[in-house]
Amino acid sequence: MCFLEFEYDGDRIPKVLKCGHTFCWGCIQKLAKTKYIRCPNDGKMFFLKKNDNLSHLKKNFKAMNNQ
Repeated sequence: MCFLEFEYDGDRIPKVLKCGHTFCWGCIQKLAKTKYIRCPNDGKMFFLKKNDNLSHLKKNFKAMNNQ
C-alpha cells in the first residue's frame, strides 16, 4: 500500500472493499491484477468476476477527513 494522502480524483480516490477497509483506487487496481483481491488489513479474499472493472466499489470521502 502506498500510504499517500487521498485525493478527490485520479488514482488517490479512497474506495471501500467489501470488508469495509479503505484504500486508494491505484492500490486497489494493483491488488486486482489476479482473479481476486486480498485485503492487506485482514487478509479476506474477494474473488473477481470476469471483466470486473471494480467500478461498483464505493468512494469513501469520509476517510479524507481522517488523514
